[in-house]
Amino acid sequence: MKHAQRNYFLMAAVAIALVVAGCATDTGPAVEIMMDPDAPVTEAPPVYAVGSSWTYDHTVNGETVRATNTIVEKREIDGREVDVQAKSPPNRDPGGTCDGANGDRFDAVTHNWMGCLKDGEILGSLSPHSGQLEWPLEVGKSWRFQRTWTDNVNPQWSGPGWEEFTVVAWEEVTVPAGTFMAYKVVRTKTSWQTKKEENSMIWYAPEFGGSVKGASAYYTNSGLVENMWELVSKDPKYPAES
Repeated sequence: MKHAQRNYFLMAAVAIALVVAGCATDTGPAVEIMMDPDAPVTEAPPVYAVGSSWTYDHTVNGETVRATNTIVEKREIDGREVDVQAKSPPNRDPGGTCDGANGDRFDAVTHNWMGCLKDGEILGSLSPHSGQLEWPLEVGKSWRFQRTWTDNVNPQWSGPGWEEFTVVAWEEVTVPAGTFMAYKVVRTKTSWQTKKEENSMIWYAPEFGGSVKGASAYYTNSGLVENMWELVSKDPKYPAES
């Protein structure tokens, strides 16, 4: 049984598999919240139009590949506006559900990941979504998000679960695209059993309008998978332009 996480735009690089059984566990060391009186409160993310694209460096177990995600379609699914993204080259998720996926779905309003696709077929999906971003964002905020994972590759991994997240800092982060001030969002607890090596965190930059960096470690059929992705460039489109 496995898991991972996603975040809007770039975290499509990270595979997800939801564990059904197991007790709630802390994931990693206790987090320290770095309160900053100058840190902003961000009410909501921007909405992007078809044609928006993001390029990032995705490192899996030490091997880095440059990839691009592009919004190719807008859909309504279960009352939610969904961005369908094409991914090139296909995702790397050794031993996981989303290995070889060339598409992703995101909640257009919250920027949370909803699932991966291959040639239009759903490999795995989260309902309603991953819940890794909860608005408004501000340092010190914590939340628990419940969702259901449906796995069409490994059906035994399907089922409900929850994760808890905390915005632990407002800090400077440097990636190939530049230097940004960003919220650091860390997963602190899950409803399934995890190992001490497993973790999940992202850096969301309001100036960019999305996540600029992410890191995670999780187990699949192939063992421990260590992921990191960093923003290289962006070409956003907005509804008024489409």
